[in-house]
Amino acid sequence: MKHYAKAFIVLGVLLMAVPSFAASETLIIFYSRSGYCETAANILKGALNADVQEIKEVGKDRSGDWGWYTAAWDAFWGNHTPIAPEKIDTAAYKNLIICSPIWSWQLAMPLHTFFEKNKITDKRIVLVTIGNIDIKKYKDVGPQDNVVKRFFKDYLGGKKIKAHDEIQATMDHNQYVLHKHFWIQSQKDDPSAKKKVTVIKEKLEIAGEVTQAIPNIKKALNVE
Repeated sequence: MKHYAKAFIVLGVLLMAVPSFAASETLIIFYSRSGYCETAANILKGALNADVQEIKEVGKDRSGDWGWYTAAWDAFWGNHTPIAPEKIDTAAYKNLIICSPIWSWQLAMPLHTFFEKNKITDKRIVLVTIGNIDIKKYKDVGPQDNVVKRFFKDYLGGKKIKAHDEIQATMDHNQYVLHKHFWIQSQKDDPSAKKKVTVIKEKLEIAGEVTQAIPNIKKALNVE
Protein backbone atom coordinates (compact mmCIF):
# COMPACT_ATOMS: atom_id res chain seq x y z
CA MET A 1 0.00 0.00 0.00
CA LYS A 2 2.89 2.36 0.76
CA HIS A 3 4.20 1.80 -2.77
CA TYR A 4 0.86 2.77 -4.31
CA ALA A 5 0.50 5.78 -2.00
CA LYS A 6 3.87 7.11 -3.13
CA ALA A 7 2.98 6.44 -6.76
CA PHE A 8 -0.29 8.40 -6.38
CA ILE A 9 1.61 11.33 -4.86
CA VAL A 10 4.11 11.34 -7.73
CA LEU A 11 1.34 11.13 -10.32
CA GLY A 12 -0.59 13.93 -8.61
CA VAL A 13 2.44 16.20 -8.70
CA LEU A 14 3.08 15.43 -12.35
CA LEU A 15 -0.53 16.18 -13.28
CA MET A 16 -0.49 19.58 -11.60
CA ALA A 17 -0.58 22.40 -14.09
CA VAL A 18 2.57 24.50 -14.31
CA PRO A 19 1.88 28.22 -13.83
CA SER A 20 2.07 30.00 -17.17
CA PHE A 21 3.50 33.49 -17.43
CA ALA A 22 3.72 33.52 -21.23
CA ALA A 23 1.63 32.22 -24.08
CA SER A 24 2.43 28.59 -24.80
CA GLU A 25 4.00 27.61 -28.11
CA THR A 26 2.69 24.05 -27.84
CA LEU A 27 -0.84 22.68 -28.12
CA ILE A 28 -1.72 19.11 -27.18
CA ILE A 29 -4.78 17.72 -28.95
CA PHE A 30 -5.99 14.40 -27.59
CA TYR A 31 -8.83 11.92 -27.65
CA SER A 32 -9.09 9.40 -24.83
CA ARG A 33 -11.54 6.52 -24.60
CA SER A 34 -10.24 4.92 -21.41
CA GLY A 35 -8.21 7.73 -19.84
CA TYR A 36 -4.72 6.65 -20.90
CA CYS A 37 -4.26 9.41 -23.48
CA GLU A 38 -5.70 11.91 -21.01
CA THR A 39 -3.02 10.83 -18.52
CA ALA A 40 -0.31 11.26 -21.15
CA ALA A 41 -1.66 14.66 -22.24
CA ASN A 42 -1.67 15.98 -18.67
CA ILE A 43 1.89 14.77 -18.06
CA LEU A 44 3.05 16.52 -21.23
CA LYS A 45 1.06 19.63 -20.37
CA GLY A 46 2.95 20.03 -17.10
CA ALA A 47 6.36 19.24 -18.58
CA LEU A 48 6.03 21.49 -21.63
CA ASN A 49 3.82 24.23 -20.18
CA ALA A 50 1.48 23.41 -23.04
CA ASP A 51 -2.15 24.15 -23.71
CA VAL A 52 -4.50 21.19 -24.03
CA GLN A 53 -7.59 20.60 -26.15
CA GLU A 54 -9.62 17.43 -25.70
CA ILE A 55 -11.64 16.04 -28.60
CA LYS A 56 -14.86 14.24 -27.74
CA GLU A 57 -17.15 12.12 -29.88
CA VAL A 58 -20.71 13.25 -30.43
CA GLY A 59 -23.46 10.66 -30.07
CA LYS A 60 -21.17 7.73 -29.25
CA ASP A 61 -20.79 5.83 -26.00
CA ARG A 62 -17.42 4.08 -26.03
CA SER A 63 -17.48 2.97 -22.40
CA GLY A 64 -16.93 -0.61 -21.30
CA ASP A 65 -16.32 -3.72 -23.36
CA TRP A 66 -19.04 -2.84 -25.88
CA GLY A 67 -17.38 0.54 -26.46
CA TRP A 68 -14.11 -1.29 -27.15
CA TYR A 69 -15.80 -3.50 -29.76
CA THR A 70 -17.57 -0.59 -31.48
CA ALA A 71 -14.32 1.38 -31.59
CA ALA A 72 -12.56 -1.55 -33.26
CA TRP A 73 -15.47 -1.97 -35.69
CA ASP A 74 -15.53 1.69 -36.72
CA ALA A 75 -11.75 1.74 -37.11
CA PHE A 76 -11.74 -1.42 -39.22
CA TRP A 77 -14.32 0.03 -41.61
CA GLY A 78 -12.96 3.57 -41.47
CA ASN A 79 -16.16 5.07 -40.09
CA HIS A 80 -15.35 8.68 -39.23
CA THR A 81 -17.37 9.95 -36.28
CA PRO A 82 -18.68 13.45 -35.38
CA ILE A 83 -16.54 15.30 -32.86
CA ALA A 84 -16.64 18.35 -30.63
CA PRO A 85 -15.09 20.74 -31.12
CA GLU A 86 -15.03 20.12 -34.83
CA LYS A 87 -12.72 23.05 -35.60
CA ILE A 88 -9.65 23.90 -33.50
CA ASP A 89 -7.71 27.12 -34.01
CA THR A 90 -4.01 26.22 -34.02
CA ALA A 91 -2.71 29.47 -35.54
CA ALA A 92 -1.07 30.73 -32.34
CA TYR A 93 1.10 27.61 -31.85
CA LYS A 94 4.42 26.51 -33.30
CA ASN A 95 4.15 22.92 -32.02
CA LEU A 96 1.37 20.35 -31.97
CA ILE A 97 1.29 17.09 -30.06
CA ILE A 98 -1.43 14.73 -31.28
CA CYS A 99 -2.25 12.04 -28.72
CA SER A 100 -4.41 9.11 -29.81
CA PRO A 101 -5.27 5.57 -28.80
CA ILE A 102 -4.69 2.83 -31.36
CA TRP A 103 -7.91 1.31 -32.71
CA SER A 104 -7.50 -1.71 -35.01
CA TRP A 105 -3.86 -0.68 -35.38
CA GLN A 106 -4.55 2.85 -36.56
CA LEU A 107 -5.40 6.24 -35.07
CA ALA A 108 -8.74 6.51 -33.28
CA MET A 109 -11.57 7.59 -35.57
CA PRO A 110 -12.16 10.95 -33.79
CA LEU A 111 -8.61 11.95 -34.77
CA HIS A 112 -9.34 10.97 -38.37
CA THR A 113 -12.31 13.33 -38.25
CA PHE A 114 -10.14 16.06 -36.77
CA PHE A 115 -7.63 15.80 -39.63
CA GLU A 116 -10.47 15.73 -42.13
CA LYS A 117 -12.04 18.93 -40.75
CA ASN A 118 -8.92 20.98 -39.97
CA LYS A 119 -6.09 22.39 -42.06
CA ILE A 120 -2.84 22.89 -40.17
CA THR A 121 0.09 24.98 -41.38
CA ASP A 122 3.69 25.60 -40.31
CA LYS A 123 3.90 23.37 -37.23
CA ARG A 124 6.26 20.87 -35.72
CA ILE A 125 4.21 17.72 -35.13
CA VAL A 126 4.72 14.99 -32.55
CA LEU A 127 2.40 11.98 -32.66
CA VAL A 128 1.86 10.09 -29.39
CA THR A 129 -0.03 6.80 -29.57
CA ILE A 130 -1.08 4.38 -26.83
CA GLY A 131 -2.36 0.86 -27.37
CA ASN A 132 -2.26 -2.74 -26.26
CA ILE A 133 -0.13 -3.88 -29.17
CA ASP A 134 3.64 -3.78 -28.89
CA ILE A 135 4.68 -2.29 -32.24
CA LYS A 136 8.38 -2.44 -31.35
CA LYS A 137 8.49 -6.21 -30.99
CA TYR A 138 7.95 -6.59 -34.75
CA LYS A 139 10.81 -4.21 -35.62
CA ASP A 140 13.42 -6.94 -36.08
CA VAL A 141 11.16 -9.51 -37.76
CA GLY A 142 12.78 -10.73 -40.97
CA PRO A 143 12.66 -13.43 -43.68
CA GLN A 144 13.74 -16.05 -41.14
CA ASP A 145 10.54 -15.59 -39.10
CA ASN A 146 7.21 -17.28 -39.70
CA VAL A 147 4.60 -15.92 -42.09
CA VAL A 148 2.33 -14.65 -39.30
CA LYS A 149 5.03 -12.44 -37.78
CA ARG A 150 6.04 -11.16 -41.23
CA PHE A 151 2.41 -10.35 -42.01
CA PHE A 152 1.99 -8.37 -38.78
CA LYS A 153 5.23 -6.46 -39.39
CA ASP A 154 4.08 -5.46 -42.90
CA TYR A 155 0.57 -4.68 -41.64
CA LEU A 156 1.85 -2.48 -38.81
CA GLY A 157 4.32 -0.80 -41.13
CA GLY A 158 1.49 -0.02 -43.51
CA LYS A 159 -0.62 1.42 -40.68
CA LYS A 160 2.28 3.62 -39.56
CA ILE A 161 2.77 4.92 -43.10
CA LYS A 162 -0.98 5.48 -43.44
CA ALA A 163 -1.09 7.49 -40.20
CA HIS A 164 1.90 9.56 -41.32
CA ASP A 165 0.39 10.16 -44.78
CA GLU A 166 -2.99 11.12 -43.32
CA ILE A 167 -1.39 13.68 -41.03
CA GLN A 168 0.79 15.05 -43.81
CA ALA A 169 -2.14 15.30 -46.23
CA THR A 170 -3.91 17.77 -43.96
CA MET A 171 -0.90 19.98 -43.33
CA ASP A 172 1.03 22.64 -45.25
CA HIS A 173 4.73 23.25 -44.54
CA ASN A 174 4.79 21.13 -41.39
CA GLN A 175 7.51 18.98 -39.86
CA TYR A 176 6.41 15.55 -38.64
CA VAL A 177 9.28 15.24 -36.20
CA LEU A 178 8.55 12.30 -33.90
CA HIS A 179 6.23 9.36 -33.20
CA LYS A 180 6.25 7.89 -29.69
CA HIS A 181 4.20 4.75 -29.06
CA PHE A 182 3.44 3.48 -25.55
CA TRP A 183 2.36 -0.11 -25.05
CA ILE A 184 -0.22 -1.19 -22.49
CA GLN A 185 0.10 -4.85 -21.63
CA SER A 186 -3.59 -5.59 -21.22
CA GLN A 187 -4.60 -8.11 -18.59
CA LYS A 188 -8.01 -9.16 -19.84
CA ASP A 189 -8.04 -12.22 -17.59
CA ASP A 190 -8.10 -10.10 -14.43
CA PRO A 191 -11.20 -10.73 -12.29
CA SER A 192 -13.61 -7.80 -12.43
CA ALA A 193 -12.91 -6.95 -8.78
CA LYS A 194 -9.31 -6.22 -9.72
CA LYS A 195 -10.09 -4.37 -12.93
CA LYS A 196 -9.93 -0.87 -11.43
CA VAL A 197 -6.65 -1.64 -9.70
CA THR A 198 -5.23 -2.90 -12.99
CA VAL A 199 -6.29 0.28 -14.82
CA ILE A 200 -4.76 2.49 -12.12
CA LYS A 201 -1.53 0.51 -12.31
CA GLU A 202 -1.44 0.81 -16.11
CA LYS A 203 -2.02 4.57 -15.95
CA LEU A 204 0.83 4.92 -13.48
CA GLU A 205 3.05 2.94 -15.86
CA ILE A 206 2.01 5.18 -18.78
CA ALA A 207 2.76 8.26 -16.64
CA GLY A 208 6.24 6.93 -15.95
CA GLU A 209 6.97 6.04 -19.58
CA VAL A 210 5.73 9.39 -20.88
CA THR A 211 7.84 11.19 -18.28
CA GLN A 212 10.92 9.29 -19.49
CA ALA A 213 10.14 10.31 -23.10
CA ILE A 214 9.86 14.04 -22.32
CA PRO A 215 13.55 14.88 -23.12
CA ASN A 216 13.20 13.33 -26.60
CA ILE A 217 9.92 15.15 -27.20
CA LYS A 218 11.43 18.47 -26.09
CA LYS A 219 14.40 17.92 -28.38
CA ALA A 220 12.14 17.10 -31.33
CA LEU A 221 10.08 20.23 -30.75
CA ASN A 222 13.13 22.39 -29.95
CA VAL A 223 11.71 23.62 -26.64
CA GLU A 224 13.36 24.08 -23.26
